Amino acid sequence: ARLDAILGSLGLSAEKLKLIPSSSTFDDEAIDTIAGALAYIRVALKRFQDVVPLHIQFHMIDRFAKECEDVLKKDFGVFQKSAEELHFFFQEDSRTEQRRENLRRRKKRQERALELILDHEKRARSA
Repeated sequence: ARLDAILGSLGLSAEKLKLIPSSSTFDDEAIDTIAGALAYIRVALKRFQDVVPLHIQFHMIDRFAKECEDVLKKDFGVFQKSAEELHFFFQEDSRTEQRRENLRRRKKRQERALELILDHEKRARSA
């Protein structure tokens, strides 16, 4: 019965069972063989899943970082410039800086409003 279930889960027909002698010894051996094969497939799949991200990182991301570094060195001479000159490359434009500051103030104001509302609700419940 267990062998039928295993073969069924693998998409094989019960007709194939007629080719296998029916003693329980052969059934146990078949089950052990199938279980071993499935365990190997699971381990091999896990190894494959572990290697794919490493392959992507090594062959794509690291290569991209190296190419970026080469461009920064050769075309822009980034590593030969002073700190003031480097600041120019990484500086935000003034609109982005103002928007960030406005959002910080807005967040602070909304957090304070939430505190006042929660405090008011707490007092209303206790009254």
